[in-house]
Amino acid sequence: MATVDSNTYIEPTAGTSLNTGRIQLNNSLRSLLTNFKSTATPVGVNLTGAGAALGEQDGMLFFSATTNALYVSDTVQATTSPVGGNFTRRGIGFRSETSIGALSQNIANYEVGELIVTATPDTSSNARVYFMSDTSGAMSGLRDVGIPPTNGSIVNTMIGIGAITADRLGTGSVTTVKIADANITTIKIADSNITTAKLNDSAVTTAKINDSAVTQSKILQNVQTILNSNTVPVNALALMSYVKHSGTGTLTVSAGQFDGQTINIRSNGTMTISWSAGSQGVSLGSDAKLASGIYDSDGGFWYFSETVTA
Repeated sequence: MATVDSNTYIEPTAGTSLNTGRIQLNNSLRSLLTNFKSTATPVGVNLTGAGAALGEQDGMLFFSATTNALYVSDTVQATTSPVGGNFTRRGIGFRSETSIGALSQNIANYEVGELIVTATPDTSSNARVYFMSDTSGAMSGLRDVGIPPTNGSIVNTMIGIGAITADRLGTGSVTTVKIADANITTIKIADSNITTAKLNDSAVTTAKINDSAVTQSKILQNVQTILNSNTVPVNALALMSYVKHSGTGTLTVSAGQFDGQTINIRSNGTMTISWSAGSQGVSLGSDAKLASGIYDSDGGFWYFSETVTA
């Protein structure tokens, strides 16, 4: 920094002429008046007393023409001051930038813990308050400490995963129009939370149910085709079994699997039906062309009927 008027502090020595001493005193007072305003911190020849360098003094003020900010010298509080020496902004206040772009250009000049505002009279809707959280001298160290904006500028990346909990949501706030179909997955809904009282009939459509999600304990019908003599197995899950017989032989019907299970048999050949042990009904022998049975699980047998057709 060049030694110029209004940016130096000199205490006249005993041998300084009265005229020169007055000039030095006036320049020193001007330096104090302007807080040593300059593009660089006052050091060396800028601060002399009785002919010797004084150096930076605790408590002295310095206004940087580069950052347009006021600093105070403090050997205890100064850390890595971006303007040099022991000059720090701790305890002075905040700095103002006209926009986030201007703040980005000056970010390297900010100290840890320093407050910054971005505001101009014609852009009050974008006024924000920030502070520097580390010594990186980069925008990554900037933290927004302003209140949540009311202009709809909050986006999903500003909200941490798991930050929205049930106690923060009103019962009527979550509606189907606010949730995309693709966002509702089984891993996001506990089984116990899905009850018939919470589902409208019109809300459950085939498009919203995967094939693998629909299970059943019984199937409607089991169809079998049997030739000549054979055993008719009764499917444990079939509500009804239908047997189509051809050729000549005896069909042995196994025991049923559950109460009320039915079986229907028809033949375009010649068949004799041997029902499982204990079954109740009148057998027509090889004349039977149609037969039906209902299983009684209490007795463990079929109630059957056989029919002759022309």
